[in-house]
Formats: sequence, structure tokens, C-alpha cells
Amino acid sequence: MQNQVKIDVYLFSKERNYFANVEEARLRRNLKNGLELNNVKYINSPIDENIKIVHFLNFEDYNKFNYFKNKTIIKAVSVLSTESDSKGRLLNRVKNKETKEFEYHISKKDLNILNSFDYVLVPSEEAKKLLLNEGVVSKVEVLNPSVKLSKLKLDQTEIANIVYIYFHFEENSKYFLVPLDYTDTEAANKVLNLANIFKNYRFIIYSQDLNLKEAKSVKKIFKKHPWNIIIANNLEEDVYYSMLYRSSGVILLNEVPLFLLELMEAFAAKKPVLALKNSVFQDMAIDKINSHVYNDFASLIKGINELILGELVDLSTNEYKFASENRIQVVGEKLAELYKRMLKEKENV
Repeated sequence: MQNQVKIDVYLFSKERNYFANVEEARLRRNLKNGLELNNVKYINSPIDENIKIVHFLNFEDYNKFNYFKNKTIIKAVSVLSTESDSKGRLLNRVKNKETKEFEYHISKKDLNILNSFDYVLVPSEEAKKLLLNEGVVSKVEVLNPSVKLSKLKLDQTEIANIVYIYFHFEENSKYFLVPLDYTDTEAANKVLNLANIFKNYRFIIYSQDLNLKEAKSVKKIFKKHPWNIIIANNLEEDVYYSMLYRSSGVILLNEVPLFLLELMEAFAAKKPVLALKNSVFQDMAIDKINSHVYNDFASLIKGINELILGELVDLSTNEYKFASENRIQVVGEKLAELYKRMLKEKENV
């Protein structure tokens, strides 16, 4: 048996519910499980005097929890893995004064918060490049989102068909899963277009925060929607995994990369991923390798039609390989090594 290793790190998160509204809690569980699978013992109390690293899973919490501010411990934060959460979203939509086009940037206030950390952890190299271009000067480290493969192995289980019962579908009903940003009206209108084009398929919109006031514009779009659009909000864990497992594919239409944990789970479930290029980090969803990534909406529509006709290239083997390479135990080992390196670097200062 592997000898237990003690790392004096505390993973800070106030969220406890795994599937309530918050991906942050989901990320926290995955990271802790990854450490445990590698027999790494960590600190569970935020007031333990032995803490040498505090790892935040929401950059805003740093300002709200003053206990760590004046302590000479290493401060790290994970960003861009849970952007679909309403709390602590990093990328803000702003209009370029010269081009008049909308772009996504980090506010000066949030940039200052990020630069107060010793380390910033991001889900991909492309995400790292984004932060550096925005002016982040803290050390940026890449740690891919992890996935629990067993959650998607639903063959011959009672969970597999829960989606049909929950949504009152006939068994073997055809539908696509569409994770949707609760503020993205353009993406919402695209879903309406898809539902009108592909009338023999349902489109289940999965969004975590449609009850927020910021979601008012998106809710208005779906106030009168066609029969084949289903709104799924605040799902239980078993319903979500069944919904993914029985889907015909996952469609990503958002203006920025969101739902990265869901992307990894789609790979683990070997479900076709069809995405607009802005909706994914393209070193995670890699075109023609593990995903079908399109430059424009018209091309994506063509891709969906090819999938329905059985003409789209099957990338499921590569999807599962990518997911397997980022399973919880593997990422947990990388995280433990990253913590050890943080401690060593501090010793050498």
C-alpha cells in the first residue's frame, strides 16, 4: 500500500452541495478525491496553524475571508474551470470602444485580486495564455479539470434510464444536451433555431442559474418555446448523468468557454461534442481529435445534420482517452506534485 503523505494545504470553499447551483463544489470534491486516491492527507480546518498553502476555488472568497490575508502562507486560486457559476465569474462582457464589438475581459478589480495570489491554476494552456494577455503576473500553472470515469459507466444500472422518467419521455427518445450560459441571449436564440430546424429531436437546455435576475433576458427568450425545447435547472446528480448518458450529443454555443467539467464528462461518456470555437478552449476540445469545433453557426448546423445522418466522424475513442488521461487519480497526483513544488519554491526564496 502506498505510504500516506501529509501536505499542509487547505482547500477553501464555502460550497458544500455538489449539484445544487455550483460547479465550485463539484471541483472541490474532485480535487479532494484526487488527493485521497493518491493517499495524500490534507488539512480540513481553516484555522489550523499548520497550514502552509491555502487553495481557493473562488477568487472572490479571498477578499471575504480575511483570516489568511496577513499570513505568510502560500495563496493559490483556481480560475476559469467554473465560469458557468454565477458567483466569481472572471470574464466580463464589454464593448470595444474602437470596433464597437463585444469582447470578454477581466476587470481591473479582479485582475488586482488575481495578482495578489502566489499561484493561479487554470484548466489549459490556452486559458493560461488568456490570463497572461490580460495582465496576470502571478505564477500561472495548468491543471486540467478531472473527471470520475465511473460516474458515466451506467450500462445495466438503474440510473441509466432516469432521464426518461424525470422528463416523461418515451424510452429511446432522441435529444441533444445544450449547456447554456444564463446570460447569453445569442446562444439562447441559436437553440431556438436548432429546435425549429431539427424538429424530430428535443434540445435539453442545462443551465444552473436561470432563476437569477441576470438570467431575465434568456428566460424571456424561452417564455414561448417550441415543444422540443426542455429547460433543465438545478438537477439532481443521477438525473444529470442519466441525461448525459442517453443523449445523442452535447452542443456548446456559448460566447466564452464554460462548462468545462461537463465537457470532460461528455468525453468520459463518449458523446459527440459539437461546439462553436468561442465556447471551448481549443486545447481541451480539439477539433477533429476529440471534438467537432466550428467557426460559425451555419457550419455547426451542418455538423448536427451529419451526426443525425450517421456521416459525422466518430471521435469517441479519442474522447475517452482524453478523459482517462485526466481521471481524478491522475490529476490528483499532478496536484500533489504541484503543491510540493510550491513549498519547495518558497523554501528556496
